[in-house]
Amino acid sequence: MDMDYTAKYKVFLFLTVLAGLSLMSAILKNGAGFVFSVFFITLALVALYGPREDRKFLVLTLVAAFLIRIILMYLLHMSSYQSGFGGFVSGDDRLYSLKALKLSLVWQALPYNSIADMGGVEYGVNLFTYILALFYRFFEPSYFCSKFINCFIGSVTVLLAYAAARTMFGNREARVASLLAGFYPSLVRWSICNLRDPIVILLIALLVYFVVRIRNDRPWYFKMINIFVIFFLTYLLKDLQKVCFYAVIITIACFILYKFTVAIGAKRSILLALALAFVVICLGNDVIKPVILRKTNEILRMNSCLYAADTAGYKIYDAALIKEISAGVLNVKSLASAYLRGLGYFLLSPFPWGISSLNQLAAYPQVVLWYALLFLAIAGFLAAAKDFKNESVLMFIFVLVGISLWSVAEGNIGSAFRHRDYFAVIIFIYAARGITVLRDKWSVSGI
Repeated sequence: MDMDYTAKYKVFLFLTVLAGLSLMSAILKNGAGFVFSVFFITLALVALYGPREDRKFLVLTLVAAFLIRIILMYLLHMSSYQSGFGGFVSGDDRLYSLKALKLSLVWQALPYNSIADMGGVEYGVNLFTYILALFYRFFEPSYFCSKFINCFIGSVTVLLAYAAARTMFGNREARVASLLAGFYPSLVRWSICNLRDPIVILLIALLVYFVVRIRNDRPWYFKMINIFVIFFLTYLLKDLQKVCFYAVIITIACFILYKFTVAIGAKRSILLALALAFVVICLGNDVIKPVILRKTNEILRMNSCLYAADTAGYKIYDAALIKEISAGVLNVKSLASAYLRGLGYFLLSPFPWGISSLNQLAAYPQVVLWYALLFLAIAGFLAAAKDFKNESVLMFIFVLVGISLWSVAEGNIGSAFRHRDYFAVIIFIYAARGITVLRDKWSVSGI
């Protein structure tokens, strides 16, 4: 009883401190102070309510992940500022910062620089832009201080990777997954500037967590709440990253179809497949083919722009295929070949023989680590298929559909390198499982 009272008193005290710091930050318009207060309250809650055996580990991991991001963010920002780039470290960093500043000024009926509308009034406006705009509106319009938001988001992803892996597997896997989420170089890189990628990765990590915890929620209404949260998070992805949104929708549809075929049995599933094939054949030329041609032409235009953008571009659609599509011909063999080529580039680039810049060379140690994680993740999927079949099927479909959608549309090594990190948390969780399974096997065999 005393312990319960003490714990409640501590929570109340920490929430009071948070309210006080938040109020003080609002009065002083100190955005960095507000983010720091939220981070330290997060640490306190983890120390109070985290798994007893891993509380110290989680607190130290969170502190290290946050501090590394803050330090690197400061160094990168100052380097950009001194080089005359105003603190911006990329075109997207500049885009979201300026769009957010414009929104905050519009809300206050103040004039803004028209350069913020380059690319279109709505271009670059999404959930992350609104978060930045709120920060600029209620705190200070500082490009430097606003970057603390992504530093915090990147650090919190550690907790979600830990929670999802622990829910499915156990503490060993949870520790490995959280360390990967906290210190994987490219995840650190995206979270030290104003990019939307960290919040996309966070939303996908949240989706993973709520999917895996459905099994543990015994009352049916808790399961329904989880499902509602999953659909809400999916909705948030809609304007933030449409490719990931489509991947989630297709995954849900495929999973429902999978469960339906399992429920009706093998013979009826074969009949259903034949019926669907008959419908596809009948509607092919009149309905399906025009849609595929239109979408393929859109993808070809996008791919051509990405390919020609800089020296890091790569081409997955050859001239013969482009000519066939323009003539209204769908060559399945050529399309399959282009898909496999795109898949290889998206998952594995930059290739050692194709390194064309210092950035690619510097990133190559992580690429080698990524290869190892992919191998370990496959081992983890196979090991988890028996005990966590539904969850693993969902994750596998999402990763397969997601990387397939990106593979046919990408045309730039830098973009592919960044976008495949959307699936990194899932890869980390299953790679952690693969590591523990292989380690246990080696221990038994005496290796």
